[in-house]
Amino acid sequence: MGDVPKKNTVNLSHPDDLETIKTKRTLSLQNPGMPVAFQGRFLHSSGHYTWLEGTLTNLLHVKGVNAMVTNFRDITQRKEVEEKLIKSEKIYRTIASSIPGSAICLFDADYRYLLIEGDMVEKLGYSKDKLLGNKAEDVLLPEVFAGIQNEFKKVLEGETITRESMSAGYDIISRFIPLKDENNIVYAIMTVAIDVTKLKNAQRDIAELNRGLEEKINQRTEQLRMINKELESFSYSVSHDLRAPLRIIDGFARILMEDHLQKLDEDGQHSLNVIMGSAQKMGQLIDDLLHFSKLGRSEMRMVKVNMDDLVEEVLRELKNGGISIPAGLKHNKLKKADGDNNLLKQVWVNLISNAIKYSGARKDPLIEIGMMEKNDKHIYYVKDNGAGFDMQYADKLFGVFQRLHKEGEFAGTGVGLALVQRIIARHGGSVWAEAKINEGATFYFTLPEHNSI
Repeated sequence: MGDVPKKNTVNLSHPDDLETIKTKRTLSLQNPGMPVAFQGRFLHSSGHYTWLEGTLTNLLHVKGVNAMVTNFRDITQRKEVEEKLIKSEKIYRTIASSIPGSAICLFDADYRYLLIEGDMVEKLGYSKDKLLGNKAEDVLLPEVFAGIQNEFKKVLEGETITRESMSAGYDIISRFIPLKDENNIVYAIMTVAIDVTKLKNAQRDIAELNRGLEEKINQRTEQLRMINKELESFSYSVSHDLRAPLRIIDGFARILMEDHLQKLDEDGQHSLNVIMGSAQKMGQLIDDLLHFSKLGRSEMRMVKVNMDDLVEEVLRELKNGGISIPAGLKHNKLKKADGDNNLLKQVWVNLISNAIKYSGARKDPLIEIGMMEKNDKHIYYVKDNGAGFDMQYADKLFGVFQRLHKEGEFAGTGVGLALVQRIIARHGGSVWAEAKINEGATFYFTLPEHNSI
């Protein structure tokens, strides 16, 4: 092996890489014919350093060559990417180590593994040592690489992609993220894979539970449909079968009253009047009970209800029906409400009728219809100065056929307030009362707002 010719030359290597280049050259000189790989920075003619990677082969001993032959390629861009990643590598390692059940990988533009961190790597059947520094297509199964190749291409174009998959029995959510430089150019790909198996198992359990609940709901719905059908049949039976004998009782009582009244003494006439009154009351009870049962099944038609107009309509109808409206009735301004117009009309009918009935014994009956606002809610009320009631029995007010006064004191069947409570409950509101014996009562109700109306 001959000596390398010596002449005056300028060192073109970057100072940081000079010793490495000298070592590679010495190694090549010592091993004639054997390519020696090198990597380093060299001064470009434009004045900046360029990274080169290649091989240096000593062919000084070959006749006709007598030279050191170099093959190289420019890897400046790749080295710049690596330097950027090295600077941020500590951050990525910290992130990966702080998220159990995750894996973070960095790839260059050739899909080469530059960083692998996270406990999920080995769980998915991979080894960091076998992956690091290699291209994904060389170390992954062909079908696995084919599954992510399209995502890699899209990410290099600047797109961020999220996908769900299953691997090695784990449910995985993967995020493919482009890493961009200050010029908004993608220089690397980051993938973040997170084990969501527990979450997916919980979702599958919930889905299975929902399917079971849906089946039970369908079964219960069918049962309720059958019950409603039976209730309708029962209502028809009540309406038809009970009314018929009542009509007969009332009819014969009227015949006795009209044709044979003179044959009856005072006790007999009284008994006949009791029979007729009881038959009529029984008919009213049947009507109220049927009305109450149908109320829960009727379809609601929600509209914006003008409560002032509704109250005035109720007052007119009560007056036309022969009910005396007290001069002391005061109707304050009411705000509109969301609800079924016909059902809310029934509420006002029942509450106003009750106020008139229970204050009727007063010399100067006073009734106030109004509303107030509290906690952003509209509270409607009907107030009277009538008989009132003992608040310890307030829980019985809204029960069917519940009465807090003796039957002879005030007329009625005890269904009116139960109807009010059911109507307000169907609207999603609430109803309550405050009272004192012989000092009157106030009935309140609220209705929720429906902004879609």
